[in-house]
Amino acid sequence: MRAARSASRRRLTLGVFPWRFWVRSAHALPTPGEHGKVRREQRTTDMPQPTIYHNPRCSKSRATLDLLTARGFEPRVMLYLETPPNAAEIEALLRKLDAEPRAILRSDEDEYAALGLADPAKTRSELIAAIAAHPRLLQRPIVVHGAKAAIGRPPEAVLGILSD
Repeated sequence: MRAARSASRRRLTLGVFPWRFWVRSAHALPTPGEHGKVRREQRTTDMPQPTIYHNPRCSKSRATLDLLTARGFEPRVMLYLETPPNAAEIEALLRKLDAEPRAILRSDEDEYAALGLADPAKTRSELIAAIAAHPRLLQRPIVVHGAKAAIGRPPEAVLGILSD
């Protein structure tokens, strides 16, 4: 009776998790640190990878990056404080976001008040120049995927551009 029970359990396990046996043979099981990498690589090789404008010190930016990697993406990480985008790149971001410069400005930064960016008389080019000169003013994270972009606040907001 005991042998029959263990045999039925094995069949149930094979029926529930067949992918474990189809992806790799028994003699080439993944090492503990390698588990799951084969499936992610197979799933993401054909699709274009997103780019994230990332600040590692920001919790929302870290959560968005974790969300992207959990979904099987391997995003190109742009540490925008170390390599700030120029005015042309910010203009391209705004086109992909379909937004105005004020939408990507962080109003709680010291530079915002120091530069007087709350003034509604500031022009679009002045705001873009301020963001280019002071990258801390750029809202984070921004995820770019193809011809679209989204601000990751909340992190789930970027999922809409990834499915297209």
